[in-house]
Amino acid sequence: MLNLVGPPRPAKSAMPAHVSTLSVSWLNNQFKAAAIHRGEVEGVWECPGAVDGAGRLEGLISQAVEQTGYRGQTVSLLLAHPRLVQQLVDVPLVKGLALKKILQRQAHQQKMFSGEAAWAWQGWPSGKGPQRVVLHLFPKPLLTQLLQGCQRNDLYLTSVLPPSAVLHHQLRQLPLEKGEVTLLAAETGGSMTVVIGGAD
Repeated sequence: MLNLVGPPRPAKSAMPAHVSTLSVSWLNNQFKAAAIHRGEVEGVWECPGAVDGAGRLEGLISQAVEQTGYRGQTVSLLLAHPRLVQQLVDVPLVKGLALKKILQRQAHQQKMFSGEAAWAWQGWPSGKGPQRVVLHLFPKPLLTQLLQGCQRNDLYLTSVLPPSAVLHHQLRQLPLEKGEVTLLAAETGGSMTVVIGGAD
């Protein structure tokens, strides 16, 4: 959950044929869902009103399944939420368990909410000196509510991604030259998400 770690994958323009999931976009107060079966969109639904509060997810997922005709078992969630934050932090040049412990401590120090944090990280290009990572932080009780909302519909929440991860993926598909920098921006339910990067 909230796991963005991994090497870059080759970009593909089409959805893989093996993918079947209820793809949910919850961008601040906008809630949309698409039923994906073997790489093809089979149904879409958008909640007509504003949506707030993780406690509503159970009912929204139930409606999304009914309205889209989804017949699978997994849910993937694209989430823009006021409590989901990203922090750029410097960490020592370590790997494995040592890095995980340092990042866990950083997640506790960097969070801007009370209680335990659910967190994930992405590597960040850096020159000499300490390595840099982006920490994605979200209140763990809210994440638990999202998991339970899916479980009560006999579904399994397999991923929660911030919009910046989608833009990062799109950025990697651009044919950028070495040294070239570009900016991608997306309207995310009343807010703006921006990613700036280069060929690396």
